[in-house]
Amino acid sequence: MIDWRKAWFRRDVSRSHAFSIIGAADDGIEMVKEEKEKKEAEKKPGDDYEPAHPESITSLCYSCLYYSECNVKTGTCEKCDKYTNKAEAEKTEEQRYDEEQAAIDRDTKAKLRQQSDDKKMETLPSEAAAAEPKTHIIRLAAMYFDDVASGKKSFELRKNDRGYKEGDVLELMEFKDGRNTGREIKADIIYMLEDYSGLEEGWCILGIKVRPEEKKEADLPGQMDIEEYLGKEEK
Repeated sequence: MIDWRKAWFRRDVSRSHAFSIIGAADDGIEMVKEEKEKKEAEKKPGDDYEPAHPESITSLCYSCLYYSECNVKTGTCEKCDKYTNKAEAEKTEEQRYDEEQAAIDRDTKAKLRQQSDDKKMETLPSEAAAAEPKTHIIRLAAMYFDDVASGKKSFELRKNDRGYKEGDVLELMEFKDGRNTGREIKADIIYMLEDYSGLEEGWCILGIKVRPEEKKEADLPGQMDIEEYLGKEEK
């Protein structure tokens, strides 16, 4: 059976303990506040004063050639029409020569550095030059020449040791048995495939398009085109 009197007693004790803690906290806050007000009341005028830190002045008189004989020298002189730098006036000819040579050396180095920088800038490829297409003269086996000329073979598998890029021109020279036959054809690189699975490192596939004006020049000697044939039949 529950003893209700004991339960109520415990509740009252817990409640009174909580109130005592809150009261102690309030008392602490009040004490801090009173201490702060007391210090504010005890503060005197000038307690916030901070001493100034003036800049020191180095008088010209100390470095003047005539310091020992001057009768108006001061410790705060900043300008004087009779001032002569003692260290400069007492330099020997050798010291002056060394300083002049050092100044000449500095100027010479600066000019040489500027000339070197200007030369480097002149030799750097401009954006226009970099964008200009290149023409690559390469060999083409005779067995592939006609297929390339007709457009049937529209690609080239090449080692990219020439810096190929889209927009460049290939000048393909026909070689048979190690000799140049004299036939050649030009084609534009319209596509480039590299770093692809199956391709060896450093190799690329070039998609090419033969220039129309080159196809006729690539025909075999003595070969008649269709226009010439039709014209001959009419005669």
